[in-house]
Amino acid sequence: MNSVSDASSSMPGVLVSLLSAGEAIYDDVLDLWAALNEGERPGFCVGTFYKLQRMLPHYRREMSDLRDWLESRIEVRAWARQEQRIDQLPLDLACAHELEDYCQHKMREAYQSGQYTGCELEMTFGFRAA
Repeated sequence: MNSVSDASSSMPGVLVSLLSAGEAIYDDVLDLWAALNEGERPGFCVGTFYKLQRMLPHYRREMSDLRDWLESRIEVRAWARQEQRIDQLPLDLACAHELEDYCQHKMREAYQSGQYTGCELEMTFGFRAA
């Protein structure tokens, strides 16, 4: 519990509010904070959001706050043709309930937009520029 208490003093309120859910999620929240704080592994952060959402069905307000907070910090990056970045797309986590479903949705959405006709796309998550 000391590591949780120590970390929560520097942790954003949106993450601290989740800690009241109990010890079962401490590691996930701490790992999420570490990744965000270090500016690393944005895909891990998105996956952890969906994991927490499954674990905390009664924490809708807190999860909505976390979703908004992550969406303001992470984006989807679409790449085509020898890894040239084509576009930065908004992260919209509410459109799916699992990471795999989210990725499939974003691919379909990108192709249906008509902007990527004839392109082979690769999408990644990235942190937004400060």
